[in-house]
Amino acid sequence: MGEKFLKVFGKPDRLLSCECERSEDTGVLQSFQLLTGELLHSLLDAPDNRIGKLMKQRNSDAEIIETLFLSALTRYPTAKEKEKLAEFVAKAKDRREALEDVVWGLVNSKEFLLRR
Repeated sequence: MGEKFLKVFGKPDRLLSCECERSEDTGVLQSFQLLTGELLHSLLDAPDNRIGKLMKQRNSDAEIIETLFLSALTRYPTAKEKEKLAEFVAKAKDRREALEDVVWGLVNSKEFLLRR
């Protein structure tokens, strides 16, 4: 599954030893992989991933959201982002599922996709 994901995102066959073999073009397959791909879903759903570890440490929603932003976007959430997302997680029936949604939103954001 991971190999398929990497191939969609331009992993070369390594027939040549230069970067010219790697494609930097974006496409529909990449969008679908991030929006509905099996690998992303299985990574988010894994019980021992970062979300699971942060929940086991009994971190607050705000602390977890901050950590997720730092991991995905290498910045802290703005006050408004933190407030809205903490409210979203607090209102959710399933805290874990809500935090998975936060990560899914981060990795599908323009900021994550366009940052190089």
